[in-house]
Amino acid sequence: MPPELIRKIFLHCLPRDRLPRPITVEAPLVLGHVCHFWRSVLIWTPEMWTALALVCGHGRIPVERMLRTYEEWVRRSGDHPLTLSFLFADDAPPPTCNDVVDLDVFRSTLLKHAHRWRALYISSPIMCRCVLRIQSILHAPRSTPLLEGFSLVYNGPWRRERASITMSIRHIRQLSVLHLGGHGCLVELSMHNVKFSNLVELRISSPASTILPILKYAPVLETLDVTFDLQERNHHCLAKPLMLCKLRTLKLSTHDASLIPLISQLRLPSLERLSVTMVSIFGVEEWQNVVELVERSDPPLRELYAYGGPPEPHIMIGLLRLVPDLTLLAGDWYMAMQPILNALTVRADRPPLCPQLERFEFQHKFSTTENAAPMVLSRWKHSDNARFQIARPLEVKILGDTYRFLRYPGITECLEKGLKVSDERRFEQWFETKGVDWFPADY
Repeated sequence: MPPELIRKIFLHCLPRDRLPRPITVEAPLVLGHVCHFWRSVLIWTPEMWTALALVCGHGRIPVERMLRTYEEWVRRSGDHPLTLSFLFADDAPPPTCNDVVDLDVFRSTLLKHAHRWRALYISSPIMCRCVLRIQSILHAPRSTPLLEGFSLVYNGPWRRERASITMSIRHIRQLSVLHLGGHGCLVELSMHNVKFSNLVELRISSPASTILPILKYAPVLETLDVTFDLQERNHHCLAKPLMLCKLRTLKLSTHDASLIPLISQLRLPSLERLSVTMVSIFGVEEWQNVVELVERSDPPLRELYAYGGPPEPHIMIGLLRLVPDLTLLAGDWYMAMQPILNALTVRADRPPLCPQLERFEFQHKFSTTENAAPMVLSRWKHSDNARFQIARPLEVKILGDTYRFLRYPGITECLEKGLKVSDERRFEQWFETKGVDWFPADY
């Protein structure tokens, strides 16, 4: 087999759902163990070495070994753009993380290739000085001309107080993916009214006052993931709602802050996925603003994830009436409240609610598992009737005990005809943000 064809086959062996790791049981390293010819082809194929994910910390790869691996990997990549991920283990005590800072080899190996960075992803339990050095490079004009994706996330038990990220992103306006934050982290950005013509994905932990200026200058943004950790006392209201014509995915999470300063000022006519997670202290007003956002936007919503409410069933029912094209509905035990299940149950004397709904997910609590079965059966039964134009249920996911649901009369017959019932959690699979899986597969 000619080397050119082997190279093409090798490239298809690289992981598709994450970046390659320097371990001997995965590509590319495993391919070099077959024979001398394969190893030669592998080493002289620079495209095989343009992406790398490294994990360091307590009980993992020593820093010196990690950097030697990095240097050899980058050497084999030639002059191609680099996609790099550094995960500093969250079980490592601070001294281990800080050891990375003082190694001159770190700066001489990692930072000297900044002009070749295509994407850089860092997860750390603390604010290391090495991370600050990387930030200083990003602040310098023309230092990272190829950078398309950047992620800086702080996670881990060793951070005892609120972390803060202060960055200027005026010199990396070519970014298409930007992820900044982490639980308990506050991000402040300096933009200088720079237009981000390529930004398609933004995940950030910031108040509305920081986010809105970014959205104003991001005309092609498709995915927005916001975590609110700080309550704003005063917020500026726009003269009219900001329209984001390209936004298709919106995920909002709040721990102790209100969503209203942001969602009250948006209009999202192309929204297809909406996820809202709130703590219990927020109630009717927050969820009513979510309903108003959907009503104002009139989007072709396909998937809705609602966690932490709404506490009043009529609010959710009103929201569902606005999204007739919905195919997936997910939430915690609030979603399985009897009034909501009754509204979703198909009856001959009224138009069906969410006729395209195929997938349903909720959290087990007391008798809610058993109560959902009649709703699913009604939709299954009427899916054969052309008059109702109801989609047949394809999947039910229950977070907890599925026993009562599976034992309900009639469910077994549905299972035999194709209905899937499981206790997996789709929400976590959709917005997975741990390790090195944040970035798009094409990286």
